[in-house]
Amino acid sequence: VNAKRNGHNEDDVAFFCKVCYLYMSLQKYIRTSVYDTAEYAFPYTDEQIKAVDGVEYSGAFGEPRATHIHEGVDLATGSGNYIEIHAIHDGVVRGAGNAGDCWDCNSVDIDHGDGTYARYLHCNEVMVSLGQHVSKGDVIATTGGKNGAGAEAYPVHLHLEFGHGDVKSARSDTDALTLFNGLAGIPVGTLLNGE
Repeated sequence: VNAKRNGHNEDDVAFFCKVCYLYMSLQKYIRTSVYDTAEYAFPYTDEQIKAVDGVEYSGAFGEPRATHIHEGVDLATGSGNYIEIHAIHDGVVRGAGNAGDCWDCNSVDIDHGDGTYARYLHCNEVMVSLGQHVSKGDVIATTGGKNGAGAEAYPVHLHLEFGHGDVKSARSDTDALTLFNGLAGIPVGTLLNGE
């Protein structure tokens, strides 16, 4: 609108529009973490990871627990570090808080529309609503330690599940760490430092 007033001609305006279009086309490939891949974004940015002095991989997929098999991976951010969680993939929110398809633990359930879904459990604060479309990297919640009753019952961490099928009824069937760059097979207790 102000291009001519600011000393720019029509070619400058056309070039600017092309750059904006290119940026929007490439935005899905922009990485905010060394653990991102072209398809999946790590739920925390490198900046966030460094701000909390690292995120600990504190619970493995398939790990036997007292009453069940652990169906996700736990990423601990440390006491009081209620940092923002980012969507790992594009999709539609099918559960938020303890509403919709969410079954426990103040969670967010996202249907990716390609036969996969992700669940983010134990959130401190949910920042999306049912039916909302989210893009990979969008902020959806903050990390917490809440149980199904909404009480702070666990150390502050993200329990992340990934699976195939209907988010309403499917059980997590994939180790979520395998979605991210360089994290497949790392031992529990590893401190991720975003480097």
